[in-house]
Amino acid sequence: MGSWDSAYEDDAMDTRKLYCKALVHASGGSRLARDWIAGCAALTSPDPSLIYTALQHAATEADVEELREHILGRLLAQESPRRGGRSGGSCDNEVRTSFGMYEESEREVVVPGTGNVAVKRAVAPNCAGQSSIHERDGKDGASEATSPPITSEGIRDAEHYLLQRSREVRCFMYDAMTASLFHSNNDLRTVEAARRHTFWIGLTQFGLSFDELTALWRLVEAELLLKKEKIKVLGQPWGE
Repeated sequence: MGSWDSAYEDDAMDTRKLYCKALVHASGGSRLARDWIAGCAALTSPDPSLIYTALQHAATEADVEELREHILGRLLAQESPRRGGRSGGSCDNEVRTSFGMYEESEREVVVPGTGNVAVKRAVAPNCAGQSSIHERDGKDGASEATSPPITSEGIRDAEHYLLQRSREVRCFMYDAMTASLFHSNNDLRTVEAARRHTFWIGLTQFGLSFDELTALWRLVEAELLLKKEKIKVLGQPWGE
């Protein structure tokens, strides 16, 4: 949620509120999860509205989708300067073509409501898309004519390609998992429900793979075990 020093900047506060709302839904929205989010909000910002958001906001998947669009917009803005002086049309054509060059592969498909994935073989190779990048003649838009058709699935795959590499996305999913397990790691049914919910969000909204989400989940579990061990060895005189 940023640093205390930037808390009074309008853009930073809007982003914090958006992050907080999305985190409530992604963590499952339980009372304990909300307590964890509210505690983090109190540590990172002097604005009490964030605490109210964490404790009272009726979060939905739309909040996660809004955060997703915010992160995606920032990633696209960062990508633009790297492409230098290439024209927008040429640049867009190359991006679309690159995501059209699928070879036959195994793809992870989420099983609704479970957080688990099934693997299916899909997508034929697109050799025409691959060659079009190198065979542009610059005349009468001939290069665009050889581009693969743009589909909603192709656009979604391109967005996931960017989101999968985002540190913000991984940190968000880490926070969601941590909040979802706050004081709940002794109840196996609660733990499994939290895992399925957070995995569903990570897979469907951000395109993270099952392996990536599992690595994050194991990190959160390991930190919880370490915390319990520290309490066991050092005690906790200040209480919980």
